Amino acid sequence: MPKDSTLSLFYPGRANPGSLEARELLQVLSAFTRIAGKASRTCYGNSAGVSLRIERVQPGSVDLQWLHEIAATAQSTFPALPALALGIKDIHSLIKAWFDLMKFLRGQPPQRVQNVSNGNALSIENASGQTQVFNGNVYNTFIIGDIGSDAEKLELPIRRGATKLELKQGRKKITTYICSFPKQKRSERDC
Repeated sequence: MPKDSTLSLFYPGRANPGSLEARELLQVLSAFTRIAGKASRTCYGNSAGVSLRIERVQPGSVDLQWLHEIAATAQSTFPALPALALGIKDIHSLIKAWFDLMKFLRGQPPQRVQNVSNGNALSIENASGQTQVFNGNVYNTFIIGDIGSDAEKLELPIRRGATKLELKQGRKKITTYICSFPKQKRSERDC
């Protein structure tokens, strides 16, 4: 049974996706497709699939038609899997949780990870010494899926002058992603 929605990768700032070379735009789209595919398989198993179709490229954004297909057996057998195992309600929420984790870690490995409160929560300390609590299964799927290596390619427009990436569903902003990888030379206020 297919589900669909429109997502936008919005890059405010001096550069925009229209000014990227075709090779770079393909890298951005491939990276996001891999992240979306990993989120789909994490939530619904290997029978789930994602395809993205470009609706339009305009100054500052790439609008994508997101088609998410779940095999009928997987959908009827495990309809509550994301809510139970990951503490999320849909794939967009999982992608947001991964992006929030990337923002918190800023491209660095965690300094310390420990279980908290007899549940599935993890207290994670980043390289700056800040601590935040995340869902353990979200953290594990982030590490196992190697989401950070895909996300690095989403930063190509940021390296070309965009200030950040905003992921939007319709007009609703799902998350904002700003320069997480330390190899970039940016001031602390930009990150």
